[in-house]
Amino acid sequence: MGDVFNSWDTYLLSSVETYTFNYDKSDGSFLRFYLGDKNHKGMKIIYSPNGSVYFNGHTTASNGYQVYKEGPAGPAGVYTIKVSSDNGATRFDYQYGIAAREIHR
Repeated sequence: MGDVFNSWDTYLLSSVETYTFNYDKSDGSFLRFYLGDKNHKGMKIIYSPNGSVYFNGHTTASNGYQVYKEGPAGPAGVYTIKVSSDNGATRFDYQYGIAAREIHR
């Protein structure tokens, strides 16, 4: 498993929470992210390197109000993570995590 860049157990203070992390190719060739919607309200998460959408996900009852995605890393640079609730309301509890790792086959 690679280094975890960020891992938080927090709540929405505003309608959109924004976080950033720096990714370098030496961190690993795969990125993964997780979003857990503790209040089951429906939340969205978007990862964007250098302004373009790379990963996105949405919590619903059908996925247990959790999003987990992994894939080849994008370009090196600053990644922006945005988390928002479906109805724009605040004070919902959630968890998110970001990690980079190497895949060995």
